[in-house]
Amino acid sequence: MAEYKQIDLLDYLIFLNNWKMKLIIIFLTVFVVSYVAIYLFIPEKFDAQAVIIPSESQGVSGIASLIKNFSGLPLNMSGMGKTSGVSLYNTIVLSRTNLEKIINKFDLYKEYNLHSQEKTLKELVQNISTNDESESGSYSIRVRASSPQKAADMTNYIIDQLNNTLIELNVQKSRDNRIFIEKRYEEIKQTLASSEDSLKLFEQKSKFYSATDQTKAMIDTYSKLESDLAVKQLELSIFQKIYGTDAPITKNAQISYNEYASQMKSLKNNNSGDNLLLPINSLPDNAMAYLRLVRDIKMNNTMLEFIVPLLEEAKFDEEKNIPVLQVIDRAVPPEKKSYPQRVLISLLIAFFTSLLIFVIASINEVVKNSTNEKIIYLRKELFKFRKV
Repeated sequence: MAEYKQIDLLDYLIFLNNWKMKLIIIFLTVFVVSYVAIYLFIPEKFDAQAVIIPSESQGVSGIASLIKNFSGLPLNMSGMGKTSGVSLYNTIVLSRTNLEKIINKFDLYKEYNLHSQEKTLKELVQNISTNDESESGSYSIRVRASSPQKAADMTNYIIDQLNNTLIELNVQKSRDNRIFIEKRYEEIKQTLASSEDSLKLFEQKSKFYSATDQTKAMIDTYSKLESDLAVKQLELSIFQKIYGTDAPITKNAQISYNEYASQMKSLKNNNSGDNLLLPINSLPDNAMAYLRLVRDIKMNNTMLEFIVPLLEEAKFDEEKNIPVLQVIDRAVPPEKKSYPQRVLISLLIAFFTSLLIFVIASINEVVKNSTNEKIIYLRKELFKFRKV
């Protein structure tokens, strides 16, 4: 078996020492050439950033805050006002409608040198980044553009468009709420007027204006319970309209209404075991009729007192056109470019190029000085072509 020279670490160190000046020249040459190429052929990009926070009125809607003021009403507002603001902001900022406005406003077809709308949209999306600081509650938008002033202008334009869109959405939601509540208000007024007329006719016909103390106490108690049940039903219908049937607050209201209705049914049939109140079915016919009429009036009065402030608040929200976002830092033209990082990229290119050349030269040296018969054969025959 033929002997061949073994290559150890010292051989590579010796080879590196012999090549050090060449490697230094190669490294510097590649660094300078790559730096100049990047400077000439890769355009500079600048990043501008703006920071915003939601206004205080964003946390709880006007209707929700107004309902909370009615401490005497059996309403459960837990969970109201929990909005996914950041997701909404991202959806608006990166929506196609908003992106097309930005493209047309700043003539980005020309800047990106693209004629396709889809490609321009994708390029713009890559140049917009958002960040949510959950701890501080802030929301930042960063935009990359070809000049410092354009980067700042685009960022501030996006902030203004986001604010305007949020205002439009809030006004539209308030308008829908106002229309719904106004319809319920008219229905309640008509029902109340009908109940009052029915009571008046009953009193004139039956001459029954009152009852014993026990009957009066029962009337007051049942009326209060029925009023509370009606308010819960009204609450449920409003939540179904505003938040939808699958929202957690609507489901909670449905459970509360069902439980309250079940307890009322048990009370009326005297299944609760409470001896203080007689079964409603045991009252005389006149007392029964009187109870129902008074109950209807009290119930509709309670609902009317509940819904009038909501209607006024909805009208106010519909006309409200105030900024939704508070701008902490508006974007200003950056002093330094953010891309490309010429020195870092040039250093990486020069390093890997020098390393590649050194590896190739080392392999060549090993093959050149090897006494292995197979390597000698390959060295002689690998690039030798026979004549046909």
